[in-house]
Amino acid sequence: MGSTCLIALAISYGGLFNPDGFLAGMELSATGPAGLNETRGQYGGFFFLAAIYIGLGALGYVRPTSVLGFLLVLYGGVLFGRIWHLAAVGFGSFATYPFAMQAIHFVDFCGLLLSAIALRQGSNTRA
Repeated sequence: MGSTCLIALAISYGGLFNPDGFLAGMELSATGPAGLNETRGQYGGFFFLAAIYIGLGALGYVRPTSVLGFLLVLYGGVLFGRIWHLAAVGFGSFATYPFAMQAIHFVDFCGLLLSAIALRQGSNTRA
């Protein structure tokens, strides 16, 4: 959980303090102040609070199963939205995505899978 907390903090830092640079790293851009506000809100604010929650779990203040459930929702929701978009525009468009965006799909899938496995393992030890 500690490494997930650090990743969330890094995402948050980029989204809050350098939204243009953060988006450029994914070969995206925001147009106007509304786009920057959305970047700060979605990537900056959300991931900052996610990092705090995950960090509290890593320190033992929040039950690990709660954090893993939260991570399932986080990764599952993001992945669902990405797949929904691909289904709407055609899955062939994925090949035109920059490498960074293709990699993010893989990272989200891995996060979802690992969270589900860890949550399952945790629930098996309680039986």
